[in-house]
Amino acid sequence: MPASKLRLRLEGADDSSFDQVLPCAGTIDAFVKASDGHEWSLFRPDQPVFFAGHTYRYFLLRSRWAGREIGDGTKTSVFLLLVRSKKKVRDGFKVEDFRIITRCMMIPV
Repeated sequence: MPASKLRLRLEGADDSSFDQVLPCAGTIDAFVKASDGHEWSLFRPDQPVFFAGHTYRYFLLRSRWAGREIGDGTKTSVFLLLVRSKKKVRDGFKVEDFRIITRCMMIPV
């Protein structure tokens, strides 16, 4: 499925402060590979998310469960990175350049 057609809902964050902004629905804009070879999904919420004094229009997501991928049509637990600038998100990006905020559940919609 093309990234632009993939709709998801995020809910149930491990971090109770981030859980206040969930559930959150949106679409996957792109798939990108990090410098460590893992594929991440660039998620764009339907509405910008205000968290910890900043507005976020994008997150990076990656499945935590072996054998589950974002886009395979199944619910999975994901890592969530906060993206302050979409310009930094391109193949070869370094995960360390982004704040890992939480883990949450990703549900296809």
